Amino acid sequence: MKRYSSGFTLVELVLVLLLVSALAVLGVGLFSNTSSYATLALSDQIISQARLAQQVALGRHGSSSTQFSVSGVDDQYVMTVTNGDYKAVRRLPQEGVQITWKDSSTSACVGGSTGDFTVQFDGAGNLISPNGLRRPTLICVIGAQTRSVCLSALGFAHEGTCDQ
Repeated sequence: MKRYSSGFTLVELVLVLLLVSALAVLGVGLFSNTSSYATLALSDQIISQARLAQQVALGRHGSSSTQFSVSGVDDQYVMTVTNGDYKAVRRLPQEGVQITWKDSSTSACVGGSTGDFTVQFDGAGNLISPNGLRRPTLICVIGAQTRSVCLSALGFAHEGTCDQ
């Protein structure tokens, strides 16, 4: 008669514990640096709010231009979309992240202006840059890593550079 055993051997148990501990050590590294997460979250929110501003401009094409502004207030970045009586506000902590911007089609995040900025979208959803020009605006979110956000001259917001 054959005898069947069930369960895990000691070797299998030790290997599983080693694998789980190795994965835990690697996984903790993903959450230990909040600055890289803050950079990603802020650049994604800039894209989201800029797209919202363009949609509001297209939806209210007969009214005045829609404004999208980013400002630093205390320890937060405040992103505001306004058009007439419409106002949407999003706040995110700065957490060691800096924003620079420039009217340009260059692909480098060097030499941009710091501080608050406002862009406008006309009734057709086209971008009017902070300097009043119909040119792309490059926004650089600088923290543990640097992420580029482009607001194209046609008003579309996307991650990456403003190559024409």
